[in-house]
Amino acid sequence: YPVTILGRSAGECNITGDNNTFIGGYSGCSNTNGCRNIFIGRGAGRNNTTGSYNIFQGWNAGFYNTTGSANILFGRFAGQRITTGNYNTMIGREAGRCTTTGQRNVFIGTFSGYCNSTGVSNIFLGFCSGYKNSSGGYNNFIGYNSGYSNTTGSNNNFIGQGSGYNNTTGCMNNFIGYGSGWANTFGKFNVFIGAYTGYNNTEGQHNVFLGNRNGEANTTGNYNIFMGYLAGRCNTTGVRNIFLGAEAGRKNTTGSHNFFAGSAGGYNTTTGTYNTFIGCGAGLANTIGAYNNFIGCRAGFCNTTGVNNNFIGQGAGFCNTTGSIVTG
Repeated sequence: YPVTILGRSAGECNITGDNNTFIGGYSGCSNTNGCRNIFIGRGAGRNNTTGSYNIFQGWNAGFYNTTGSANILFGRFAGQRITTGNYNTMIGREAGRCTTTGQRNVFIGTFSGYCNSTGVSNIFLGFCSGYKNSSGGYNNFIGYNSGYSNTTGSNNNFIGQGSGYNNTTGCMNNFIGYGSGWANTFGKFNVFIGAYTGYNNTEGQHNVFLGNRNGEANTTGNYNIFMGYLAGRCNTTGVRNIFLGAEAGRKNTTGSHNFFAGSAGGYNTTTGTYNTFIGCGAGLANTIGAYNNFIGCRAGFCNTTGVNNNFIGQGAGFCNTTGSIVTG
């Protein structure tokens, strides 16, 4: 069967390997029985012995591969340290350079998946995407620097420049949008969609933030749902809040167990808890007031610290500020 060998010491150990093409100094020089390989470039596939069905193109691409098969490596040092890994596609300078036994990975872009060693079934697309991933598996990082710091985190989807940049071990996250989930390190089971959504989240879990910049300041808050432009933007550690509407609960920091539905509902609430504000501007001035129910456009509009109030209807309790246990 045809074998094409061009270059100093290229394919010099080949015994029974057939249908191979080795072009470049030392390319495939250790190959003995591997077949149907294409190694192009100085040192490409240099240590391959029995690996088959590989395509390595670039200086030292697949240099340490011994028995790994069905790999496609394009670029200088691409997949250089693969030894027994199979079914990998790495395209770009030093893409997947440190991969050893990792399998079924797709790394496209300069330095994408650079530190990956044993991680499997990852897709990293973009410059430095998934750069520090070591053993994390089943991740999809798409965009410049997306998932850059991920090491062992698995089952994440980061789409957008810098999305999930600092994630290390967090898993089961979905970050979509420029800078979404940027600071997340250990947080799990989060969904952030929109530019800068959940930007400062570090360990917060089970959050859903939909809309540009909403939940931007959240750090460790859990079980929150923020939907709408700037909704819950200042929330840091507040838990179990639901803010629906543009700027709903915008200034909430540590307040918990609140339900705000409507544009600017509960806008100024900071630490108030167990409030239900439904309607445009309902409870807008509330800061630390708690256990209030304001239903209707601008209901309880001026309430700041009042507690245990029930205002139902448009503008109901509009002028109440600190009064408590009022029904209207």
